[in-house]
Amino acid sequence: EPYQEGALFTYHIGDAYGNTSELQPYLGTMGHGILLSPEGDFVHTHPSPAGDRLTFHIPVPTKAFYRVFTQFQIADEVMTIEFDWEPTPE
Repeated sequence: EPYQEGALFTYHIGDAYGNTSELQPYLGTMGHGILLSPEGDFVHTHPSPAGDRLTFHIPVPTKAFYRVFTQFQIADEVMTIEFDWEPTPE
C-alpha cells in the first residue's frame, strides 16, 4: 500500500488453516526484502515485525517495475516469496 514516504508491503504469516506461524530470525533479522529493477537498481530492506505480520517500508520508487524477493524463516526453513510490482504513480 502507498504511504507518504514510499510503499508498505505487509505479509500476514500463517499456515493453510489460518494458524499463526512463529517467525525465527534469519541472518540477524526477522526478514529480508530485495527489490530489483530491470536496469539493475536494487533496494534492500528489513521488516518491522508485529505479531503474525512483517511490514517492509519501501522508499519512494524510482523505477516503473521491480521484481520483489522476500525471505523469512519458520521452523528452521527459509521461505522465499517473489512477485512483480509496478508502483502506481501518484
